Amino acid sequence: MALTDSEIKSLKVDILRLKEKISSEKELVTFAPVPNANGAAETTENSEKLYRMKLNPPTHNFKLTSVKLYDDVTKEEETKLVYTCNNVGTALDDKIKQQVDDEFGSDLESDSDAIGDLDHNDYDESFKEFMNSIKIDELLRPITKPSDVVNIKPVSQIYKAKFLSKLSNNTVELIEREQEMVNLLNKTMDIFLNANPEHLAADNLGLPEYDHKLDLEKVEQGNSQDAPDTQACDDPFFKPPNYESNPGFDDIHPDEIDETRHLLQIALQRNEEYIRSLMQIRSGFLHADNYREQIYMWCKEMNENEINQ
Repeated sequence: MALTDSEIKSLKVDILRLKEKISSEKELVTFAPVPNANGAAETTENSEKLYRMKLNPPTHNFKLTSVKLYDDVTKEEETKLVYTCNNVGTALDDKIKQQVDDEFGSDLESDSDAIGDLDHNDYDESFKEFMNSIKIDELLRPITKPSDVVNIKPVSQIYKAKFLSKLSNNTVELIEREQEMVNLLNKTMDIFLNANPEHLAADNLGLPEYDHKLDLEKVEQGNSQDAPDTQACDDPFFKPPNYESNPGFDDIHPDEIDETRHLLQIALQRNEEYIRSLMQIRSGFLHADNYREQIYMWCKEMNENEINQ
């Protein structure tokens, strides 16, 4: 994982701080005297620097202090807690900063200050340009005559905008999607009501074959022959249709079928009501758009008349 510039600089500062800590603790490192063959403890040339134990452990010699480091990613200064030596005091931070500047250059603070000043200046300039572009007097200027609708730019932009027509088109798309859903619900409802229109087709009615006497040649030949006095009682013309409707609900409990039919009916009613509401909303958009165009045209004509006069 690659380190960012701010993390590298922070790591360099920690390394220099560790070097300073090690150099300041050399005199505090203790060793027990090594006994000789006679059992007496031997001392070296640096016996004045040897102790039986460390009098001041590192946790006592150092304290936590906050250091501000600039983050290149967030463009802000982050406060971090680090250990500082009590023996050295506040001069340790200055010494570390001086070593960092000598070894790695003095861009740690100069770059951050330059970037901060640059961002601040850019923000000030953009904010001033934005504020200067807003003309409060034109926005709050009242309409005293019809020509103001054409001459005042913020007002004329409102009357020239096509937002109402776009809203009307979006409403039409919503109505089309909801109508497709209503059609699907109606087809499903027909299945639950056994009202499938395919059952009413002539091929599915189960009617016997019947001669409708549409062939004229056969009709003329039939007229030449003597017709029987009586016709058969079982004439296929008078037989009722015979069809069976089986939607495939044999394995479903009748209560569940009734509940599903009831839910479908509620969904249909709500979707149809939603479509009617959308149609009323679209009608309102169209009326408002027509009024907008008419008002702007009238104001434009009156403005031209004033200019001509």
